[in-house]
Amino acid sequence: MRHLVIALMCVLNVPMAAACDLEAARRVRLMFTEMASVRHEGDKLKVYWRDDWDAANRTQRERLIRTFADADACLNARPREITFYRHTRVVGRATPGGGVRLTDN
Repeated sequence: MRHLVIALMCVLNVPMAAACDLEAARRVRLMFTEMASVRHEGDKLKVYWRDDWDAANRTQRERLIRTFADADACLNARPREITFYRHTRVVGRATPGGGVRLTDN
């Protein structure tokens, strides 16, 4: 849960890709390696949350996926499609045209 709090604090420090802090985005991605595993499939990502996801409320979950997506957009100089999972269930999506949203509670 400690990592969840730290990641949520970073949400204000990683703006969208247009004017982002690459070092802050790298720190966020490094932090997320303890909270989730990431699979690359072409230009898309699949993110599988670990136990921290279960302890988070809806607002925290929205911030988690937004923080991850913003850091990823910063590091890649553009947003890309990301699907977020908890076990096998899709719990969120980030798309270049549709933004970031939860798909469950």
